[in-house]
Amino acid sequence: MKRKKKVVRLKKQAAIPLLIICISLFIYSSFKIVRWHIENKNNSTITEKIKDEVIKIEKDEIIVDEEKLKTISENAFGYIIINNTNIDYPVVQYDDNDYYLTHNIYDEYSKAGWVFADYRNKLDGTDKNIILYAHNRLNGSMFGTLKKVKEKNWYKNKDNLIIKFFIGSQEYNYQIFSIYETEPEGFYINTEFQNNDYNEFLKTIKERSIIELPSRLNENSKILTLSTCTSGDDKRLVVHTYLKN
Repeated sequence: MKRKKKVVRLKKQAAIPLLIICISLFIYSSFKIVRWHIENKNNSTITEKIKDEVIKIEKDEIIVDEEKLKTISENAFGYIIINNTNIDYPVVQYDDNDYYLTHNIYDEYSKAGWVFADYRNKLDGTDKNIILYAHNRLNGSMFGTLKKVKEKNWYKNKDNLIIKFFIGSQEYNYQIFSIYETEPEGFYINTEFQNNDYNEFLKTIKERSIIELPSRLNENSKILTLSTCTSGDDKRLVVHTYLKN
């Protein structure tokens, strides 16, 4: 009888560490979920506040207040709008491609990050390939709705294929010409080209597209590339656009 009691006691003692682990995991998971919701709500509040301060509509024309944008962040240089998505954000740039993966436009720590340009881009009109990055957020913020570009009812609307990209207060219209997924790589985010490399580059990224889209590309074309993780985080969704003259 004593042996049975001892066995039961030992089983109970062995179960305690497992119970502690389970409780710890539950608390940690709950904390992560709560934090995720707080970050999403905070980002939505920030985005709407900035939009009210920076964007003006005059006679159906969108105007970006460059001076106001700079008061929000000295690293903010532009604004991007993609029709029928949630992508409607100021764009920032830092001296590396890591900082804005974990910080918002106010330089506050945030796993949601922000929309940012590649640190190698000069943004002075000489870039052949301007690259913008952002997280693919499950709630649709940042580049979370960029995946809409693969939906037929989205890309069949010609207006959706024109991306409005502002550098300062100057508006540039870019047209989508290539959409695809790829393994993480350095090829599509090249910023420097020599000799005929650029023509080959344009040809390659055009041929990669999973959707046939019209384009007028040549060696003088300036392109804007958008890049984000796919839902599985093992590939990249890439969208290439060219500057319309």
